[in-house]
Amino acid sequence: MGNSGSSNGKNNNCKNIIAEKKIWITTVLLVFNPGVLMLDHVHFQYNGMLLGWLLLSIGCLVRGCMSSSSSNGMISYEIIGAALYASLLSMKHLYLTLAPLYLIYLFRRVCVEEYIIPASDNSDGKQQKLQQRKLRLAV
Repeated sequence: MGNSGSSNGKNNNCKNIIAEKKIWITTVLLVFNPGVLMLDHVHFQYNGMLLGWLLLSIGCLVRGCMSSSSSNGMISYEIIGAALYASLLSMKHLYLTLAPLYLIYLFRRVCVEEYIIPASDNSDGKQQKLQQRKLRLAV
């Protein structure tokens, strides 16, 4: 009978070791699962790259706004920003929500030309300048 008690103790000990190994193997398989690795590393790095493209596109628009509007044969920063946004949009459609902002900004910046008309002197003797916009047609 004493023999059966020690074999039962060994059985429980073996079951505990096997259970610990199963837990360890399950943990290793979950942590090093290729799907989880691709989701965590590839997916989030891809989103980080796309966010960088978005910031680069916005940076081009801001630089184009700050630069002079004289064209010297070079492609304007607004066009580069629009091309970057279009490529960004083709890679992830989530950025479609920004399309109305880009459309309105680029339409106003590229297609509408501002000019100043000097107005006649008013009663105070100060000269007012009236700013008007006209549509610039691309030919």
